[in-house]
Amino acid sequence: MDEVMKEVLHAREMGQEEMSALIDALTPHERTHFRQTICMLAMCYGAKSTMQAVIVVGRAHEDMASLTSVNCDDMEAAQLLIAANEFYGFLNLAGAPPKEQFN
Repeated sequence: MDEVMKEVLHAREMGQEEMSALIDALTPHERTHFRQTICMLAMCYGAKSTMQAVIVVGRAHEDMASLTSVNCDDMEAAQLLIAANEFYGFLNLAGAPPKEQFN
């Protein structure tokens, strides 16, 4: 089994004590970001929620990643991932010279 998957499976079984230790080790900046992320995820839960989330966990330089979704089916999750891909593609090209200048 890939190391990323082992870590993800371990995280799914993590107890409160281990989770608390991870949170205690965060820097103030990381804690702020963590709190914001948890708030965004919480908005996806509940019978009246219309917000959805897709969470990808892995390492950018490896081929394996774990994926979970909140308040969406597989097709909706795919649509969210396509939107994210387009957004990051736009960011990567922002400020790039016109294609005519590449030759």
